[in-house]
Amino acid sequence: MRIYIFLILIALHPDLPGQSVKSVLDAMMKMDQGSLDKNLSSDLAFIMEDGNKSEGGLAQFKVFLSNNPIKSYKIIHEGVARGKEGFMGISSVTTDKNKYRIYLSFKAEDNRYLVNQLRVEKDGL
Repeated sequence: MRIYIFLILIALHPDLPGQSVKSVLDAMMKMDQGSLDKNLSSDLAFIMEDGNKSEGGLAQFKVFLSNNPIKSYKIIHEGVARGKEGFMGISSVTTDKNKYRIYLSFKAEDNRYLVNQLRVEKDGL
């Protein structure tokens, strides 16, 4: 009986931050538009390494992904923001052309966590 209650509680619990970071990176690597649309906020702030925030961040990010298909990734760090209103993840990704460091910031929106800011920098390591 305890196992059934435990399984029900697990099924009702929202995605854990680590699961969300991994699911977003998996969707980016597979270029899965459905999963990306489900996990990215419509008002996504997309910032390239020059510090310029792109208007239409979601569209600009999809252009970046189509020009730089991800071959592999490694999650470097995950953490909860102050007040536990959101969380973040840092990943190193490898494309055909370069290595990038991607910073993902999540916020709670409509009872789920969505990426609201995505920053991409060339990885100099």
